[in-house]
Amino acid sequence: MNKKQPSAVKKVEQILELVEDERLLQAFSLHATLTESLNNNNGAFPDLPVFPLHSPTPTNDRKSFEESAPSPPASSSDDFLVTMRNLLCADLRWSGKMKNVNEGLAVLNTSSNVAKYEALDTTARRLHSAKSSLTSKLDWTIGQVAFGITTSYRREANGTLTLKMEGDLDDVPLFEQLCVLREIDFYSLWAPFMTASKTILQVEKIELVGWFKIAVPLFGLMRDCAFHAFGCDCLREDGVIMIVAER
Repeated sequence: MNKKQPSAVKKVEQILELVEDERLLQAFSLHATLTESLNNNNGAFPDLPVFPLHSPTPTNDRKSFEESAPSPPASSSDDFLVTMRNLLCADLRWSGKMKNVNEGLAVLNTSSNVAKYEALDTTARRLHSAKSSLTSKLDWTIGQVAFGITTSYRREANGTLTLKMEGDLDDVPLFEQLCVLREIDFYSLWAPFMTASKTILQVEKIELVGWFKIAVPLFGLMRDCAFHAFGCDCLREDGVIMIVAER
């Protein structure tokens, strides 16, 4: 906790600073915490029960998973908000009551900021869902382990099949990996069976819309896909950089 009494206005401004730094999950955690603090706690940091980070202890037993999962406070109308408030990093929290509470609340509720927070809410839910899905062992079935890569699958409620591939890359710098992944226009030059690829729209620094086509001419097979991809910097809290793509 920070000992110095912070300004509510400065804390609200910090939300968009975190968005600019691509720390989207922490930006949303701070927004959810400030909303609770300014609306219901007179600027004091809201007390919350301790929740497990991201997902309960991995288990393949659905019954034990449900029994071990903690219940959020009855006053919470959104479990996700409670979870995200608990994931706020220690260096973003504060002790005592903030000053300039009314001014901070006014800045928080300006129409231009509200629109940004709504977009942040949508993105944060997608990021958290992807992170929880990948880190949880629930319902994943290992299909194969070969060449240092573990392939698992999961049957979804809508009848589709989700695949997960896990492996280690040795002596490959993170920056170079991210650069290669970002250059969608070059995918067709190195990815097997990919005959065309391009960036359709660059939305933000690490958010874009792309397209690619995969073909196996010998068998007369061809598929293409347009996707929306965005990233999140979680290095400080988890040592992770996330990239989520949805078609």
